[in-house]
Amino acid sequence: MSTTPQKATAAKGDATPTAAAPEKMEVEEALDEEILRMAPEDLKSRTHLLDNEIRIMRSEVQRINHSVSTLKERIKENNERIKVNKTLPYLVSNVVELLDLEDNQEEEGANVDLDAHKTKCAVIKTSTRATYFLPVVGLVEPSELKPGDLVGVNKVTSNLL
Repeated sequence: MSTTPQKATAAKGDATPTAAAPEKMEVEEALDEEILRMAPEDLKSRTHLLDNEIRIMRSEVQRINHSVSTLKERIKENNERIKVNKTLPYLVSNVVELLDLEDNQEEEGANVDLDAHKTKCAVIKTSTRATYFLPVVGLVEPSELKPGDLVGVNKVTSNLL
């Protein structure tokens, strides 16, 4: 317990270099021999190549960091949208009438929708005393509805839920 800071530092310093010293010495010796054999022009070209590689890697890291930050921003925006859409903007509505609409064939020469078929539509009256015609009923199967049913309606889209 009564060790001085100098002894503690020396003890820490002694333990670390002994483990890393042999590896470092081998690498430095191999590099030194290779570097000593090279001509100065070769050293300059090699350092220039290394500088270029470092510059390329830095730009690559910068590009990746930018893409990560843009993705994080998009995730943040999407999470905010999810929070907004999780709120329950529902109205209670009353089904007034269900209609079968037939798509009429247009006159000759007009565009005709070959995929058109009979659709069920609904007229609803909401708790805010507004009456809506819904050409697309929503998530509820139209065959299950009948006039007088109470249904939940999305405030914004007025689709049955």
